[in-house]
Amino acid sequence: MKKFVIGLAAMGFIAAIIPAANAAEVVVTQADKKFDKKKIEIGTGDTIKFVNADKMGHNIHSKGGDDFDLGLQKPGADMSRKFAKAGTFKLRCTIHPKMKLTVTVK
Repeated sequence: MKKFVIGLAAMGFIAAIIPAANAAEVVVTQADKKFDKKKIEIGTGDTIKFVNADKMGHNIHSKGGDDFDLGLQKPGADMSRKFAKAGTFKLRCTIHPKMKLTVTVK
């Protein structure tokens, strides 16, 4: 009986780490007060790494469904955000409201 219980526990552990191994990191660069992409599609559990290649700071946020605010991102810095649930999210820069990125998570 102990072997069976340990076997199930090990299978549960392996199943828990497999989705993380399949998660991707997508890089989105910011330059000239723009995101380098207007729309992207990612999978549930994927991460977007925002790289500030601009000479000014940015503040990426989203409202409506998966609200977040990454705070001030200085020039040359990068920040990441994991998207854990499916949906379509509109991202903007608080400082530069014309900066827009639509993220579709499937």
